[in-house]
Amino acid sequence: MRELTRTYPLHGIDESAGPGNRPASSGVTIAERCDIETWQVLARRYQSDAVANALGISATPGRVTLDYRFTALPLAPGYWMLLTSNGKSLMHEINTRVDGLAYVSDQSHARVVLRLSGPKARTVLSKGCRLDLDGEIFATDSCAQTSIAEVSTLIHRVDDAPSYDLIVPSGYACAFWHWLVMSAGGV
Repeated sequence: MRELTRTYPLHGIDESAGPGNRPASSGVTIAERCDIETWQVLARRYQSDAVANALGISATPGRVTLDYRFTALPLAPGYWMLLTSNGKSLMHEINTRVDGLAYVSDQSHARVVLRLSGPKARTVLSKGCRLDLDGEIFATDSCAQTSIAEVSTLIHRVDDAPSYDLIVPSGYACAFWHWLVMSAGGV
């Protein structure tokens, strides 16, 4: 059987206009995180706490769990998005741990992860985000689902720089990338 090659929606995007080449004076950098895979975990009915215990992760929506193997973003009771660079071998272990308790689905093909960082990152996001991203309210290791520039976005505040991981549907990745670049241009 022929091996399939993974493609990235932002491959070939005009880098000359992209944030990777944006001068540091703009206060932000934007990069696609091609090393990250996304996995959805959905607990079966009444199994949310059992899944959280089996994986050693938080069941509380909005509070991120950092593990040396993955980052767990709890989105709703019994629903998590896992971010990992360990790939298929880790997911075999996760499937084994939650067997009979939850459904696990690879979402890497359907999601793009972008990292927005720098002192002006919050200013850029505030141009299209409905959440209050103030550091005291949306602290490091907080996550939420929201709409940014009319694109459904899972946002994770990674650190105090601040840096944010933005997980968007791959079909909207190019439009979202261009919105970020344009929004960063005015800061």
